[in-house]
Order: sequence, then C-alpha cells, then structure tokens
Amino acid sequence: MRSKGNEDPERQNIDKLIRQINGEYIWEARQIRGKDLNDHFQQIMEWEAQKEWDKLLDLYEEIIPATHRLAQYDAREPQSYWPMKAATLYLRRKRPDMALKVLTDWLNAWPPERGEKTDRAVVRARITRIMNKHY
Repeated sequence: MRSKGNEDPERQNIDKLIRQINGEYIWEARQIRGKDLNDHFQQIMEWEAQKEWDKLLDLYEEIIPATHRLAQYDAREPQSYWPMKAATLYLRRKRPDMALKVLTDWLNAWPPERGEKTDRAVVRARITRIMNKHY
C-alpha cells in the first residue's frame, strides 16, 4: 500500500475534484424551496398544529424524491420518516393507493448494498396493515 505522499498528484487532484462535485451536488439536492430538507421541521410542526394537511403533503411530495436521489451519496437517506408521514396523510384523504405507492417507492429507493434495516421492516409492516385494511 502506498502512502499518501507517494500518490500520483494528478490522481489526488481528480479525487479532490470528485469529492467537491459530490459535495456540491449533495448540497444542491438537499435544497427544497430554498432550504435544506431537514430545515423544514419548524414549518412542518406549525402546519401539523394548524392541520394544514394539503400544505404538508405538497412539501412531502417534494422532499421524498429528493431523499431518493440522495440515497447513493448520503448514508442518512432515504429516511423513512417522510414517506411514513405522507402515507398517514394519504390515508386521511382516503387514498390508500397513494399511501402504498409512497411506501413502496421508498422501499425500492433503498440501496441494496445497505442490507436490511429496521426501517425497512417497519415500512413493510405498514404496507401489510394498509393492504389488510383497505384491500
């Protein structure tokens, strides 16, 4: 194994450029309505308190695809929080089909190289409950 001091300078520059590009892409991909996707929690709490379900669902519908795009770059994504919340709102609207879609899309966005996680089991259990209740 070569030490860092012995690496090809051109390769070091290429690696640095790749890290910068990925960092910029991740930052841009996390932007929803001009803010980092996790910076929307305050607004979400306000809308939940005011029962602004349409506004919440519109926001979730923007956040969820962003987390799917981020999955290959950011080990925190995709988080199950967003589709689980959206599924709840779809069920309130009597749209179990959309609740199933958002949860299934999340399962499909999960990178297989990460293996099984508790979130996946929880989402699958939720899908099963929705299917049993509505179909």
